[in-house]
Amino acid sequence: MTSLHLQGNSLWFAGASRQLTDVDRAQLEDLCRRAAAWNRGRGDAWLAELGRELYRWLDPWGAQLRDNVALDVIADAVTVRDAPWELLHDGKSFLVDRGVEVVRRLEPESTLSRPAPEHGLTLVFLAASPRPDGFVEQRLRYEEEEAAILQAVGDKKLCLSVEETGTARGLGLRLDDLAPEAPAPVVHITCHGAASPAAVLMLENEQGGVALTSPAELVSPEGAGYRLGDASLVVVSACETAAPDVAGFAVELVRRGIRAALGWSASVSDAQATVFAAEFYEKLHRGWKIDRALNAARRHLRKQPAGQNTDWHLARLVAGKDPALAATYGL
Repeated sequence: MTSLHLQGNSLWFAGASRQLTDVDRAQLEDLCRRAAAWNRGRGDAWLAELGRELYRWLDPWGAQLRDNVALDVIADAVTVRDAPWELLHDGKSFLVDRGVEVVRRLEPESTLSRPAPEHGLTLVFLAASPRPDGFVEQRLRYEEEEAAILQAVGDKKLCLSVEETGTARGLGLRLDDLAPEAPAPVVHITCHGAASPAAVLMLENEQGGVALTSPAELVSPEGAGYRLGDASLVVVSACETAAPDVAGFAVELVRRGIRAALGWSASVSDAQATVFAAEFYEKLHRGWKIDRALNAARRHLRKQPAGQNTDWHLARLVAGKDPALAATYGL
């Protein structure tokens, strides 16, 4: 683990520090703006150029990033926290291909778990596909994602619980029922998402229509005694749930007590999200830590045929303070 930690105007990396100047901030803001302008017509060459500029910005520290490490970015300042660190490129390759994975941490002492202890992985799957209306243009094909996860895991140690209501309340009640036997499940939510004007998920209401659901409403759903914060990880497989913002959905989940949240920083292809999820859960089920499973899934997506691998850099992991996981998972 290697930390990039912003304290005031001091940027710390591996025991060394430098003052963050106005020029530094302007350069990073420019990189963030350009990364936000990405679209699928811009291939890896375009992304690599951004990654090389970011690597030079980090200079001389970038050369100290060893293979197969987590780069912890600890900062409240959006410019530093939400810079496209996943694109870091040393002039030869993207660092993610060397096993370098980014974890955005809101607390310096936060830890990441192995969500699959000896008895296996417990996964709670919620899919919401409201009737098309002014908010939702098309229904999701979430059955394919669920089937891909089951095929990838491939044995009976996976405890999969599917919540079919598509509602936040249904998810809360499902977790409440599971709590005695599965104290720290992984929660996977597949739905549409939006980051503007406020971060919301497009879950379902009791009639099957759209229920715009805020992080607060998801963490403590009305009528359920279970708090989502008991989950070891919440995966929000929806567009823009990790979009660069002061109050992005994944960041807000962690601020409200979620241990770790994984989302997508822009619009993500259903097919690519499915490929990513299958590899990610296969690794979690084998006992890998979250950041290592994330890196494996990202690299797996990169290896897909041209046109089916464009979204590899969009998955972002945010971690919070978690004093209990070390005892729970032997870390």
